[in-house]
Amino acid sequence: MSTAGKTRKHGPAVWHIPSCLYALIILCLCVRLNLADAAIQETLRELVRIYESAVKPLETIYRYSDLNKDASLEAEILAKPLILLVGPWSTGKTSIINYLLNIEDGKEKLHTGAEPTTTDFVVLQNGTKYRTMAGMQLVSDKSKPFAILERYGQVFIQRLQSIELKSPLLQLFTIVDTPGIIETKKQQERGYPFYDVLQWFLQRASLIFLVYDPTKLDAGLDTVFKQLKGHEAKVKILINKADTVSQKELMRVYGALFWNLAPLIQSVEPPRVYIGSFWSKSKSDHPLAQLFLEEEEMLMHDLYNVAENLVEDKIASIRRHAFMVRLHALTVDSFLQAFEKNRGWFSDPEAVCSETVHHPQKYNVFQKLMQQADISKHDLPSAETYINFFSNNRREIFPNLQCGFFGGCYIEKITQAISNDLPLLLKTLKEQKQRQTYCTKETC
Repeated sequence: MSTAGKTRKHGPAVWHIPSCLYALIILCLCVRLNLADAAIQETLRELVRIYESAVKPLETIYRYSDLNKDASLEAEILAKPLILLVGPWSTGKTSIINYLLNIEDGKEKLHTGAEPTTTDFVVLQNGTKYRTMAGMQLVSDKSKPFAILERYGQVFIQRLQSIELKSPLLQLFTIVDTPGIIETKKQQERGYPFYDVLQWFLQRASLIFLVYDPTKLDAGLDTVFKQLKGHEAKVKILINKADTVSQKELMRVYGALFWNLAPLIQSVEPPRVYIGSFWSKSKSDHPLAQLFLEEEEMLMHDLYNVAENLVEDKIASIRRHAFMVRLHALTVDSFLQAFEKNRGWFSDPEAVCSETVHHPQKYNVFQKLMQQADISKHDLPSAETYINFFSNNRREIFPNLQCGFFGGCYIEKITQAISNDLPLLLKTLKEQKQRQTYCTKETC
């Protein structure tokens, strides 16, 4: 993509409007045509079929949702990738969204300011025209993945809203603006479980933009990275407003950021850090203006890659989910087998069950799990997880996992999906892409 741009006078300063945004729109339109291809749609339909026939039955029978209350796979399979912006207050998160959606000067632009202005979780989606929706309306749509958010209470629902507007970018992505993270206890008392809600969005995000202001780098750093633990692979760090400080100061900030990253990010490879001023009025006379444009272009490529790899990522996600559901079912079955083996004619069933659940090592519950060919000790769940699980679920409700002559054999179906069906679906999709002439970021 070309980094050539246009300049205009804006008061006494010279402002630069980069063409990266417009190049991104072209790329997005190109990828959208790819995703509309019949082969892509057929792959998604087949993915839904595999999930509903091979994964969901075992998930329901063994109450996997009690183990992972945030699971809502059905709506997520066909959902657009989610782009999440997080960070301390007043770092420019909302301004970046206005820029990406090309609504900085339009009536649709999101409100920005020097003080904390975003107090809601704002979900931006594509629509035929501009309109806003209250949180209750958003969570009432069971076809969308946001319905499950109702579990966080009515106070949160009042702090949730959706905005629909016509945008090439939103045809491919759902973008979520989040309230700024503030360290002080008083401002954390929002009346709802803020960090639980934030984790829900972090788990589902395809890309997480962590936005910082170089003049306030220490604001909320520890708190933010504690929340991002486990999601490091999806994080891209944006040092925004870089044109407001000198080149020397910017290099100092860059070094300080990496110094602070070391103990907070548990990842072999640190997140990619982008430096720039992500709005249309960045100063073109800054010594690093060309670098800012190049950084912005690379950031746009990250967005492109998320869209391009959407279906492959969904297949991988469902396969990972299926593995966890199967592991859960096998774990429950292993507990039940240990219980039956150690229950005597005159023993108290409840006491035996409690003893088995609280001392699984004594009864080789997890050791039997590792006899499965594809389960290692690193996959084993914690004993505490199943103490809680069996305290909420009576053992009698779970059927025998062994296959019989009659009825469907759900453990075989999910094993077949993990080992054969989903890998074959991914292989077929890649072969179809190779046979067709797809436009790419180099040829589009």
